[in-house]
Amino acid sequence: MKLNFDLSALKQIVKSIGADKINIDFLIDFNLAPIDDIDIELEAGKEIFVNQIQDVNGLLSHAGRQVILYIKDHTFENNPTLSSLQKDGSKGRKFHITDCKTLKNMRTNQRFDRYVVTTNTTGFFKISARNSYGMIEEGDVKLDVCQNCLEQLNYNDYKFLSQDNRKNEVKTFNILNFFEQYSSFIRYLPSGIAKVKDVTYTDDWEEISSEYRASVHYKCEECGVDLSNNSQTRKLLHVHHINGVKGDNRYDNLKALCFDCHKKQPNHSHMLCKKDYIIKINELRLKQGIISDIISWNDVYKYSDTALYGVIRMLEHEKIQIPRLHQYIDNNKVELLWVRYRIGISLEPKTIKINDYVIYSHKDIIENYNKFITHFKNW
Repeated sequence: MKLNFDLSALKQIVKSIGADKINIDFLIDFNLAPIDDIDIELEAGKEIFVNQIQDVNGLLSHAGRQVILYIKDHTFENNPTLSSLQKDGSKGRKFHITDCKTLKNMRTNQRFDRYVVTTNTTGFFKISARNSYGMIEEGDVKLDVCQNCLEQLNYNDYKFLSQDNRKNEVKTFNILNFFEQYSSFIRYLPSGIAKVKDVTYTDDWEEISSEYRASVHYKCEECGVDLSNNSQTRKLLHVHHINGVKGDNRYDNLKALCFDCHKKQPNHSHMLCKKDYIIKINELRLKQGIISDIISWNDVYKYSDTALYGVIRMLEHEKIQIPRLHQYIDNNKVELLWVRYRIGISLEPKTIKINDYVIYSHKDIIENYNKFITHFKNW
C-alpha cells in the first residue's frame, strides 16, 4: 500500500513560529528487510553448514537475506593466537561474498565445516582462537575477503589486476561498497546500509532544489533523459552539488542528475537506487533515443546497472562487440543484447531461452564464463 503525505501545512506552521530546522537527512532504503528475529540473528551471526547456503544471482543468501560467510573456528593447530589475528587479520581464514570455487570444492569433498552467515557490514568478525596460554577465547577480527570470490565476480576488474594491485584490492575491500554495487540483485539490503547521517543542507534547500529542477525542465544534465512526464518521474531527478559542499547553492555549483547518474558520481556509491527506478529511467532513455546508438564501452558503463560492471569489464577485455542496451524480447527485459549472436544478459536469477535467443543470468556467466565467451568466438 502506498501512502502519500502532504506536509505543506506543517511546514508553514514551523516557518511561521520561527522554529529551528534540524538538518538531518534520512537515507531510507525501500529494500530493507523488516526487523524479524532472523535479522537480529544474522546481524549477530548465525552458524550453519556450507550446504545450507543459497546462491542468488551469484551472491550468497540465507533466509532471503544477502549475507557474508566466514568460519568462526580459528583454533586449529599452528593457527595464530587471537591477539596476533587482531593485529593482522590477513593471517586468518577468509570471508566469502559469492559461491566461489573454495566453497564448491568443500561441498565436492564433503567438507561440511561450520560456517557463520552474517549481515554485519563492519568488516569485523567474531572468531574463536587460542590465546598465548592455549585457552580458547572469542574476539573481533578484521578478516580478508576471499580472493577466489573477487576473481569469480571480477570485482573492480580483479581478474586483470597485477599481483600488487590485487593485494591492495583485498586490503581496501569494503563490504558496504560491495553490497551497494550489487544492490539490484539484493532483495533485502543488510541493515548496515540503512543510514541516518547529518548533512549541511541549508534551510531553503528544498525550494532551491525544486526551482533548479524546474529551470532545466526536469532533464538530467548528464545523460539528457527527460523526466518531466509526471510527478513520479520528476522524483527521479536529483540536484547534485558539484563541489560536494551541501551549503554551496550557487547555480553554477548545481547539476540536475537522474537517480542513476547521481549514484555513479564519485563518492556517491552509498546511494541505493531501487531496481524499478533504474528500469523506468532506462525505459525513458530508450524511448527518447538516448541509448539507441551506443558506440563505446564507456557508453555501456554509463547506462548499465553497476551490478553488471564485473561482467562488462570481462567482455571489454575480450574485445567483444558493443551490445545494445535495455532491450525487450517478448516483454522480457534484457540489459545487454547482441542480436547477431542471439545472446543477452539480464538481471534475472536464471538463464532463459526466448525464441532463438539465450538470455544469460549473471550467476551463469560468472560460473561458466569460458563457455559463455565461446558463443561469440565460435560464431
